[in-house]
Amino acid sequence: MYVLSRKQQNMMKEIKKVKQEWNMDQKLILRAKLNEMKAKNDLIQRKKDILKEENDKLKTKEQDWKTKENEWKTKENELKSKLQVNFRFLRKMAKKWKKKMPANKHKRYGVKKPEELGNILGSAGNKNMDLSEICTVLDKKYMESLKSESTKVKDEGLPGESSTMEVDKPQFRYHPRTLRNEHGNYPNWMNSKAIKKHKAKLKRRPFKKRAIKKK
Repeated sequence: MYVLSRKQQNMMKEIKKVKQEWNMDQKLILRAKLNEMKAKNDLIQRKKDILKEENDKLKTKEQDWKTKENEWKTKENELKSKLQVNFRFLRKMAKKWKKKMPANKHKRYGVKKPEELGNILGSAGNKNMDLSEICTVLDKKYMESLKSESTKVKDEGLPGESSTMEVDKPQFRYHPRTLRNEHGNYPNWMNSKAIKKHKAKLKRRPFKKRAIKKK
């Protein structure tokens, strides 16, 4: 059996100590690294939890907004339906009002007009009225003098030249059915409404040529 010397035994002991110390240091380093990794993992998990909470809050807010949007849409639809009903009701009321207005005016002015006529007749009955308050009153002599002056002025005019000038007004010929002249224009007394009415009447009643009777 091989026996080690003291020096060798001491060397082996020192090597064992160094190995033990090195193993201890490595274990401590590994433990420290593991603790750091655990701390990092804890931080990451906390951040994940915070993000989850925020996501849940956002989802709840989105749901609230969706519910509010649906409520607003329902309210809008209700208002639109009410407005349509109100417009129909207002149109009916306007038509009724248009029908009632002439009757009301007839009643109102039917009372006023006889009163006005009675006042006029009453004022005409008062023959002692002073016309000077209403208009300028002229004497007979003054009126005769004015007439004589006007006749003198007419007589003083030149014999060859006439005092009144004759203006030739254009005379248009209008068609009895279409009421248009040679240039296709309607008469001055017809407004746009009357023209439209006349055109509609012509469309409804087509022109029929008269048959020539054979002798």
